[in-house]
Amino acid sequence: DFLTAQNIDYGRLGEYDLLILSGLAQVSSGLSNELKQYVSQGGNLLVFPPDNADLASYRNFLSGFPANELTAYAETERRVGTINTQEFVFRDVFENRGANLRLPVTQANYGLTRYGGRSEETLLTYRDGSTALAKYNIGQGNLYLSAAPLDAAVNNLSQNAEIFIPMLYKMAISAGASRPVAYTIGRDAVLTTERLVNSTDLVYKLTGPDNEFIPEQRVVGSRVFLSVGTDIPTAGFYDLVLEDRTDLDVFAFNYDRLESDLSYLDPEELSERFGARVGVIDTDNDAAITSRIEERSQGTVLWRWCLAFALLFLGAESLLLRFWK
Repeated sequence: DFLTAQNIDYGRLGEYDLLILSGLAQVSSGLSNELKQYVSQGGNLLVFPPDNADLASYRNFLSGFPANELTAYAETERRVGTINTQEFVFRDVFENRGANLRLPVTQANYGLTRYGGRSEETLLTYRDGSTALAKYNIGQGNLYLSAAPLDAAVNNLSQNAEIFIPMLYKMAISAGASRPVAYTIGRDAVLTTERLVNSTDLVYKLTGPDNEFIPEQRVVGSRVFLSVGTDIPTAGFYDLVLEDRTDLDVFAFNYDRLESDLSYLDPEELSERFGARVGVIDTDNDAAITSRIEERSQGTVLWRWCLAFALLFLGAESLLLRFWK
């Protein structure tokens, strides 16, 4: 949807995975507050300031997140020299980042302050080291800030499909990128999902392989938080159900694998840790382990020696009686 600032329906912001703010000369205080709430509750916001941006308005808008602020607009051609392929937005996008990859060029751009504590992560960097596109993790969502307008006469980023299209897609899903593929029974107690129904009277259920239960639930903005506690008894897939809808979300649960941890201490470490309280049996012969354990639990077994000596003396006595004259 393409909307002007005056036609934005604030109540529907939570329905969008990514909002792009482009060409808006001034950000009103009302819009600023709504966008901050949208981002903090799991939304993604991409900002392209225009060439005539009201710096005071943008300063108030960006400082509230907080994010670095815009400084003077310089009409100087700059080329992007570095793309951050370690960050989620551009990670695994390019199979071979060679000389054929065309990086964006801007004819003018704003500078960005470098305040400490703003937690800026640079996605695109100009050749002189200044920031071309920055990311800020705000609450459960992300703010993306471009130093240059989106206008094609100033910035050719929108004409660079190999960067621009995957960038928008990855930005749209970036707020949920930290969600694990599977949860661990007994360790992960809170699940997060999108709020797809506005009513707060409806009750969510989780349906698994062997049971169905109603988790403790809390709705915050566009997100729903489900507390499962110890209600997950069996590993498997659990569907999120709301009345007759079973396609809302699905969560995978695995058993805790710590019980299968096979790491162990060597004999020296065992003796050092437990001292004389335990006896350490150190042998590479599996067959000897049983006899060593029996010997330690029952003491030295003497009946075998007595039987051997009795047979020996009986044989000696028979020989003496037969051959002695």
